[in-house]
Amino acid sequence: MATMNFYVPKTEVEDINKAREILGDDYSPFIVRNLKSVVIDADKREKSFIEITRFEGTTQQDMGIRQGRDIKFIGKQLSEKVGFDDASIPAWYELFLTRKGKFMLYIVSEDEQNDTLKCTYKVYDSIKELQGMNIPGALLMNAEKNMPNITCEFLDI
Repeated sequence: MATMNFYVPKTEVEDINKAREILGDDYSPFIVRNLKSVVIDADKREKSFIEITRFEGTTQQDMGIRQGRDIKFIGKQLSEKVGFDDASIPAWYELFLTRKGKFMLYIVSEDEQNDTLKCTYKVYDSIKELQGMNIPGALLMNAEKNMPNITCEFLDI
């Protein structure tokens, strides 16, 4: 059996000693079991997420001239839908869950007068922030169906 040392902040020593009293002298299996669960959760999360690249800016359709930048992030596409923006212009919507648990809405809309595509994105902390916005309802419904069940918050209460 391998020996490993773990160093903890002084502020945690009291809790560690209480855990030792509860678990007894052989608390290594408890530590190993919890570390394994962290690895398993990370694997689940990482396997369904990929590196995604999207363009932010404008594209002149007839000439193919792009003004803007590529953006990259690690995430998972939850939904995509064609709909209309605030000015009743056709738009393509994509909703992503990022590796950090945020939601990115990517929109490509067409400006027919200038023959350009406008590509924008915005990041939200929760999917609830998107409700009530002028986006296709099916975008959110599909996103909720495709949402991976990987988020869990342990409360220190």
